[in-house]
Amino acid sequence: MMDNTVFVEGLSDSKANSISKSIKNVFLKSTNNLEWLTPGDIVLLKPALNSPDPYPSTTHPLSIKVISEILTENRAKVLIGDQSGLKDVLHHHSGVIHGSTRDNYLKSGMGTADDQFISFESEGWDDGFIHYQSNHTPHGPMDFM
Repeated sequence: MMDNTVFVEGLSDSKANSISKSIKNVFLKSTNNLEWLTPGDIVLLKPALNSPDPYPSTTHPLSIKVISEILTENRAKVLIGDQSGLKDVLHHHSGVIHGSTRDNYLKSGMGTADDQFISFESEGWDDGFIHYQSNHTPHGPMDFM
């Protein structure tokens, strides 16, 4: 498969079954039927969860559901994770200042409390970032992460 290939599938209606089939078809085509996946792999799905607003402001809930199911059926461990935008979630190395991406995940209708969801601001993931300094770009006292 070439890197510049785009997969698109039209929908004849907006029924959940039709949308689910299209998501599955495009996902499997675009991943060469999961040729890269080894049973036991941990796969992070990083949706667009910038706010608690429902689709189309955030990722369509069926895409998360369908792709999670496909990966789980192929014996992957699926984690869903993100951090909402600064308006809705703000954190600092000392802790969360306001908001919760997990709450936004539920409020948006993207998933359920039973999902393996990780909100980046609550899991210590900041430790994995590196500080970046640039003489050409203004930045705060802590540089860029």
